[in-house]
Amino acid sequence: MHDLTLIKDIPSFASNAIYHIFEKTKWRPNYYSCVDTVVLPDQSDEISIWIGKLKKTIFCFPRRTFPHENPFVPQNVDTIIEPKENVCFFDTHPVNLEGTQGEIFSLPGDNYIVEPMSVTITLMQLAVRLGAKKLFLIGCDTEYRVPDWATVLDQDSPREDKRIMLDRDEDPNHFDPRYFGKGKIWHSPNTDLMIRHYEKVKGVCEDNGIQVYNAGIGGRLEVFARIHFMDAIDICLQ
Repeated sequence: MHDLTLIKDIPSFASNAIYHIFEKTKWRPNYYSCVDTVVLPDQSDEISIWIGKLKKTIFCFPRRTFPHENPFVPQNVDTIIEPKENVCFFDTHPVNLEGTQGEIFSLPGDNYIVEPMSVTITLMQLAVRLGAKKLFLIGCDTEYRVPDWATVLDQDSPREDKRIMLDRDEDPNHFDPRYFGKGKIWHSPNTDLMIRHYEKVKGVCEDNGIQVYNAGIGGRLEVFARIHFMDAIDICLQ
């Protein structure tokens, strides 16, 4: 619902299966990240193709992840994402929503990225680490539903975040039905935890002179002040 060609001259960050929108726009992100312990290994082949195609985009990944099915055995991400000139890896720190700033949201003085409840929070940390003082979010609806016909892969697992797979390209939650479509694996979302993390991030940002706005359309994310997409562009281009 946004004309992304309007932000082609503004530094931008995107994540996960954003590449499904590339056939509809000439815009490409300057920075990309995927941190999800299910999505990253599941889509590493597709991501790697785009790493080769988008030479000017910097792809950022955690140095290690802890696989969903075996959370006590780390996986080195450079075994599934080949190191290249436009690929970088960062260290991570566990999130603690009741903890200090360094356990909620990393700032330029920190040498790690806090593990997020939403990948958007990773993108925000990367932007701030690169010097951004104003962040404008789009496409962050924070509103999901699991279709009745979806397959729950680990129904008997004690984990609350189950792995979900659809058997057709009918993802109801994203801009393209292929996003987490046929054969793609994703987590059952916990939007309450996402919003709690956003609330904590807002406090850290306010304390450090970082302004965050929601320039999206609709959705549940009311933590940050709303701003019209065109007004956000005007501010960025000043």
